[in-house]
Amino acid sequence: DIGVGADRVVMDVLIGAACALRPFVGASPWPLASFLIGRMCDAPKDRSAVAPLQAVLSHPDLAAICKSYSALRVADLLRVVQDEHTPLPQKAVAAWYAAGTTLLKGERLLRRRGDLSALFRQFENMDIPAQLSAVLQDATRSSRFALSAVLPLVWLEVRQSQTARIVRNDLGPTRTVEGIPLYAIDKHTAMGSRALAKFSKRAPAISRFLAAHGEIPRPLGAVGLAVFHAEGGRLRDQLLWQRTEEFAMLEREADAATVKLEPRGPARADADRA
Repeated sequence: DIGVGADRVVMDVLIGAACALRPFVGASPWPLASFLIGRMCDAPKDRSAVAPLQAVLSHPDLAAICKSYSALRVADLLRVVQDEHTPLPQKAVAAWYAAGTTLLKGERLLRRRGDLSALFRQFENMDIPAQLSAVLQDATRSSRFALSAVLPLVWLEVRQSQTARIVRNDLGPTRTVEGIPLYAIDKHTAMGSRALAKFSKRAPAISRFLAAHGEIPRPLGAVGLAVFHAEGGRLRDQLLWQRTEEFAMLEREADAATVKLEPRGPARADADRA
């Protein structure tokens, strides 16, 4: 969620996580974890890097690109990555394949070897700071999560932006249930799943939508995604730039596809109104 909103915090967290995996004998990781959690909570947030990542995994518009790029040589993939005329979501496909999908698996990506070192050398040639590049490259190897291979693409665009700024929003006090903030009760917790089930039955607009679109295979999953996107955008400190809303829409469309809501289909239109 921090993304390029605070790259120094991202580096500190990744370095700290690596140290936690190799702790000193007898040392507890909790003081370091507490410090890093505090830094993450206070940092400005930006989900722009998540959008192309999710688009690679599920957006219908990238299905053909995921197939065609699988046959490209690493050198050709790197040319796509640096091409200023290629849309960023397509660059994300190229970067993911260049990193190697035997290491970074993706449901729609064919398994093939890449060259992670060559990818990050390319990023450095495109003016990604060497320290950030080194930390992200190490994180890609250790975590096997593709976000760190895609984040440099967004970092470059944000640094070229003339409108990038940190905005502070007044969110008001947070309600709690038994001491737990409501924003923590999401689809990833048992309490959150129960709350979503009740919400889907008691909110008239939601129940009407689910009744009208019985073809949705996982209705509770669809409600969970909708609640996430409705509440996830409420941030105290947020990085805004000229492509913030565009990437937010890209992520919503990609997430909608995972629950069989076509990005521009009638069910999606009804979901937006609901």
